[in-house]
Formats: sequence, structure tokens, C-alpha cells
Amino acid sequence: METVQEQNEDEEEAEFEATQAHQVPGTVSEKALGSVTEEDTQRAVKMLVRYALFCEHRRQPIRRDDFMKKIVKELPTRAFPAILKRANNILRSTFGFEMAELPVRPPRANSKRPSSVPTDGGREKNSNSFILRNVIPEEERVDDASLGHDAPRLVLITVILSLIYVSGKTIQEEVLLNYFSKMGINRTTGIPKSQVQDHTIVDALQGYVKDGYLDRIKVSTSERDVHEYRWGPRAKIEFPQENVSGFIVDVHGNEDENMNKRMKRDIEHLAGEDPEL
Repeated sequence: METVQEQNEDEEEAEFEATQAHQVPGTVSEKALGSVTEEDTQRAVKMLVRYALFCEHRRQPIRRDDFMKKIVKELPTRAFPAILKRANNILRSTFGFEMAELPVRPPRANSKRPSSVPTDGGREKNSNSFILRNVIPEEERVDDASLGHDAPRLVLITVILSLIYVSGKTIQEEVLLNYFSKMGINRTTGIPKSQVQDHTIVDALQGYVKDGYLDRIKVSTSERDVHEYRWGPRAKIEFPQENVSGFIVDVHGNEDENMNKRMKRDIEHLAGEDPEL
């Protein structure tokens, strides 16, 4: 049984969600902070910054409900966007990050084709879950070698996302594993330079699904059920799809700029982007 306070919080949250689409961004949220002291507001902002860094370190999504209902219980849910705005100012200026909302995940089972984003009353539904996105300009970022033990993992997921992209943004599990088998990495082979010696490609795929880089979808066909991989919500934030074709050209291209441009167009065509010729 819900308590009266919990029922009030649920009603308040539903009202906030319903008004978000009709209000000037931040208006409702800033008004909600009107009854909160500046000291409490600043404390909530600092706590959100710490909570965001903690979640990112553990590769966990930053959930609005967990923060508002478990960490700053005394503040109304509708105040979150205003707190988020101030926290992002600190994250950008101090750490070079910002909190970006994850897209809503499609259904995971018995899907025949990528389903549309869930909507609520005709508008796109919010996930209310966030991750930290790097906002440091490309020219100011350090070399990837400084990523240390995490570098091989990021290189591997970049390759996987690229394969999914050029396969029309979805790839069957067996096809993906066959690609790695041709590289000498089968289901039981340990991945070179992996953090764990017995870390196989199957282990890696499971980890990427858990972290939100990949979605593993069960697809029913007339013959049998198969599993497909698609870009997960975290990948859509951290790896802009328009950069993937550039990455592939950097790896396989040459000094002929015209040839590189044609390769980039071909890659985008494979992904279903239909670039202008």
C-alpha cells in the first residue's frame, strides 16, 4: 500500500510530466525551487554532480527518480530540471562533461523490426535516465593511449558499432561472431590485451549490453528465433552515428580525397542514410 506522501509524489510527478511539453523549458522547474532556500538548492546541485560522477564511474545510468526520491527526498520532483541545469554548468566547466538523457529503449523480445520510440499522448516519452557525455572539443582531447586499460575495450566496441552501422544498423548475432572468427577471435578465444585473460567475445558482448552500448533483441522468423544486435542508448550518446563513416575512412582510406569521399558515401548508403550524391 502506498502512503499518502507517496501518492502525492506520484501525482506531482505525473502533473510535471504532463506539463513539460507545454511549458517554456525550465519555467515549471524554476518555480518549484521558489520555496527552497538557496543553500538547499546548492546542496542538491553539488549532490547531483557527485552522484553523476559516481554513476559514470560504475557505468550505471543516472536515474532521476533514484536521485529525487532517495537522495534529496525533501525537494519536489518537478525541481529536477532546474537542478540538472545548474549541475551541468559545474560538470562542463570543471570536468568537461554534461548529463545527456538516454533515449528510450525499444522492446527487447519478439521484435520483427526496430520499433518506434514509445510515446505518451503523441509526444516522445522521456527515459529520465542520463549518462555523462564528453563535451571537450575534439582538438583539445588527449590521445586515446592515455585511456590506459580501458582503451582496448573502447576500441572493440567502436569496431562492433561500425559493423552494425554498415550492416544497416542491425546485425544478427551469428553474423557478428563470424566476422570476429575471420579475425581469429572465436567464441572461446580470449581477446588480446583484454583486462581479463579469459575475456571472450561473448563475454564482451554481454558486458556491452549490460552497460547500454548494445541492445540484444530476440527476433522471430518463419524458420527460427534469432538474436540481433543494435546500437544501445549509451552508444547513441557517446558515438554520434555521423562520425562512424569518418572513423572507417580513417582506418581504410588513403590519400585520395575523392576516393575517401566516395567511400564515406558508400558507407552511409549501407547504413540506410541515403546521402546526397
